[in-house]
Amino acid sequence: MRGKQPNKSLFLVICAVFFAFLIPHSMISCGSTNSGVTPFGDGWTQIDLGYDVGKDTNSKPEDKGGPQDTGDEEKDFYDDEDVPALPGEPGWPCEDNSDCNSLFCIEGPDGKVCAQPCVDSCPEGFVCTSVSSGSDDQFFICVYPDLNLCRPCTNSEACKGPASSAAGCVDFGLGGSFCGMSCFEDTDCQDGYLCSDVLLTGGVPDRQCIPQSGSCECSKSAIEDAAMTTCYVENEHGTCSGTRACIAEGLTECNAPEPAPEVCGDSIDNNCDGVIDEDCEETGCTVNNCTNYYEDNDDDGFGPGAGVCVCEPPSDEHVTQGGDCNDLNEDVNPSAVEACNNLDDNCDGIIDNVGAIGCQPAFVDADGDGFGDPDIPACACSIGDGFSDVAGDCDDKNADVSPAITELCGDFIDNDCNGEIDEESASGCQLFFLDGDGDGFGVTDDSKCLCEPTPIYKAHQSGDCNDSVASIYPSAKEQCNGVDDDCDLLIDEDSPYEMCPIPPFGEPKCDGACGVDGCLDGWYDLNGIVGDGCECKADVNDHLDNLCSNPRQLGSLSDVGEKTVVKGRIVPGTDSDWFQVHAIDTADDSCDQFNFKVQFINNPNDSLAVDVYRGSCSGSNQVCTSQTSYSFATNFRDDATKTGQCPCTTIVTTGGEVGCNNADNQFEQPAGEFGGPCLDCSPDEATDKCVTFPHYSVPGKNRCTDESATFFIRVHVKPGYGGILPCGRYELEISNGIYAYGE
Repeated sequence: MRGKQPNKSLFLVICAVFFAFLIPHSMISCGSTNSGVTPFGDGWTQIDLGYDVGKDTNSKPEDKGGPQDTGDEEKDFYDDEDVPALPGEPGWPCEDNSDCNSLFCIEGPDGKVCAQPCVDSCPEGFVCTSVSSGSDDQFFICVYPDLNLCRPCTNSEACKGPASSAAGCVDFGLGGSFCGMSCFEDTDCQDGYLCSDVLLTGGVPDRQCIPQSGSCECSKSAIEDAAMTTCYVENEHGTCSGTRACIAEGLTECNAPEPAPEVCGDSIDNNCDGVIDEDCEETGCTVNNCTNYYEDNDDDGFGPGAGVCVCEPPSDEHVTQGGDCNDLNEDVNPSAVEACNNLDDNCDGIIDNVGAIGCQPAFVDADGDGFGDPDIPACACSIGDGFSDVAGDCDDKNADVSPAITELCGDFIDNDCNGEIDEESASGCQLFFLDGDGDGFGVTDDSKCLCEPTPIYKAHQSGDCNDSVASIYPSAKEQCNGVDDDCDLLIDEDSPYEMCPIPPFGEPKCDGACGVDGCLDGWYDLNGIVGDGCECKADVNDHLDNLCSNPRQLGSLSDVGEKTVVKGRIVPGTDSDWFQVHAIDTADDSCDQFNFKVQFINNPNDSLAVDVYRGSCSGSNQVCTSQTSYSFATNFRDDATKTGQCPCTTIVTTGGEVGCNNADNQFEQPAGEFGGPCLDCSPDEATDKCVTFPHYSVPGKNRCTDESATFFIRVHVKPGYGGILPCGRYELEISNGIYAYGE
């Protein structure tokens, strides 16, 4: 039994892939030198039904011709009742290769059908085997390995097929000889057959599959071919030979005569020992004046063989005309008209003569190269021996010129008859690479072998990593552009001094584009433009006031109306300028004019801000963070919040009244200074800090206090500023007592 097959869906998918590749590439070649096939169509082959196919001399005992059929569950796709074959598909009845999509028409048990191409497996009952073409190429198709099994035969050659090169003609004794199938064990045989030690015709021992019943039946193909075997009738008088053949009714009985004692004078070899009338005296009719009679089994008036020379016809079935080459077929005899049927109808020794009935159009192939002259048609039953069913030979006097020949560069001949001279891939061609940008270097994986360059396939050198830009190619000068200009798999690998201009007051760099890598001391690159380099020069001694511990001293500003204006540049973005100023609150008895104010007069691109600290640079003393102005003032009065010192008072009552939190229970104090009034205070409540202290005696006024303080001011870039830092100078005004409250 054969192994399990892959399912049909997978098989058909494999076949679809096979054909998708096969059709655009004309053929799949395996380099075989086997014979037995003839060219067909555009490079395909037609199987010679004599099954002269590729054989593997190492096969034991039988070469299946390619990857083996290993399945036993796949439904026979040549006889699938659920999915009937469509015209040209595997299993479709055919007459010749042109009827099939696979371009192979093969013999089956019930006649010719279209073959199925294969890769490594076939449905149950088939094997994947190779067939060869006229161009020495090899192809794989699914064939019936047991097609000739039990076929009547006279020699082992008649039993061989595409997948049964080791099949032999097994001697069944007196009943004749029939085709077996080479095997090692019973499992190599199909159901109903055993692997047995047998003798082949000629006495050759072998192991072959033979029927368990001991007898064979005729297959459809054997009946159509009128397959014959030699049989014998044997008794004590001798052994006579005859024939058995497959006819519509089945296998005929052996037609050998019954051996009998030799009868003198009847000119018959009665005992079948090869001698007529042995030991008889020559009287009457003799071999010198006898008539040749031929046994005519098919009643067509002609008999086969040499006949017998006797005085009277041995029987009513004997005739005087010989030359019948198939005495079981009345349509085959010397008077028949030749037809294209793979038979020698007229017994002239030639099968399917030129011009026979049913011949097919062909072309004269004078030079024998397998391609005919399209201008000289002929009608032939088969292709070969000076005829071809494939036209296209453009010079039928030259066997080196045909569609199968490789084009040759430089001989000015259309060697392959495709209408072109010296086309792509001709012998002697040179490799040219696609050079779309004309820089002399082509695309490595896009080339053509040409006799001459074309407008786009013209570069002898490959390696172009960007064929759309002429400045990019191997050995090109590397540029600073984030691109591999010289195709060495490195980007911007050269020194920036070689790839970039030298920026003013700075050093070049390459980071996908030329830039400024660093500046000379005191210079800064704010805009990132290589052309102007480090375009911004810092203030002289700018570094001296970059810390709160070393601010620029601005002296003091009194609230009588004094101010100062400072200027500078904040470069780079991490830079800052620190200033220290002492704001003086002069003594007042009615209205305090103290109003310390910081504001920009010029803020380039609104990019800068200030931080202000009162008293020290400690974080707890920061009173302004990243603002463009700041003000601390007492030159106002707000009755709602009871804040401000304008007006204010210095009148003090020195009575011994008790207050809370250093505040007077009766009168106001500046909000926030001591926490405000505290009522119902108890001396025992330590948290209230109740004491006896002087208090103010004027309602609606706060005490005139001294708000003098030292301020530290930091100028810096605004947090989150996203623009280009300007190089312009800022101007910062610091004043005291100039502006009214809220201005």
